[in-house]
Amino acid sequence: MKYQTGSKQQLVFAGERSNEKSNFSWLLNSCNSYQTDKIFYGDDVYLTHKATGHELYIERCYKSPTTGFAEVHCRSDYYYSTLRCNTTKHNNTPYVKTGDIITLRSYDFSSDYSDEAENFDNPDNYILSSHN
Repeated sequence: MKYQTGSKQQLVFAGERSNEKSNFSWLLNSCNSYQTDKIFYGDDVYLTHKATGHELYIERCYKSPTTGFAEVHCRSDYYYSTLRCNTTKHNNTPYVKTGDIITLRSYDFSSDYSDEAENFDNPDNYILSSHN
């Protein structure tokens, strides 16, 4: 499914339920090309949708028609949003393990892109979490 307006890219479902189990499968990739087998807390990462192989992208120019927040979609042209992998108090190793609860924060949105006239959101609000 694609956005009918804005970028017209593959939309990303971000709700509690979906009929498509493949919507929930993502690969966590390190932005460091030399680091392929582990993701450490504090690393910059990006997400790849397992079913399509497309990367997650947070759009600066378009807002979601449903929520009014930034449009989040998948791209197949090697553009992706860099996210910082943060730990929680429940994780006891320096690297991400299967089942860890993690928080991903986008640093793609800097104050250079803030424009009150365009009503861009505060970059601190762009957070993805593996669990509620």
